[in-house]
Amino acid sequence: MLHVDVVNEDKLEITTNEIFTFTNHKNETINYDREKIYTLVWADDAYQITHIDYVETNRDY
Repeated sequence: MLHVDVVNEDKLEITTNEIFTFTNHKNETINYDREKIYTLVWADDAYQITHIDYVETNRDY
């Protein structure tokens, strides 16, 4: 998690940087470095993800 922005009392935006390796059915790998912003809204006594914005995705084949 890179950053949490409190938009208002019921809404958060959380910025993440996710680094992972994806392996397909041919055993080929792709390295990902991805930044996302998750929008969460407080509803029914819990935060729920309402939107995911893929800000930037870098792939290394």
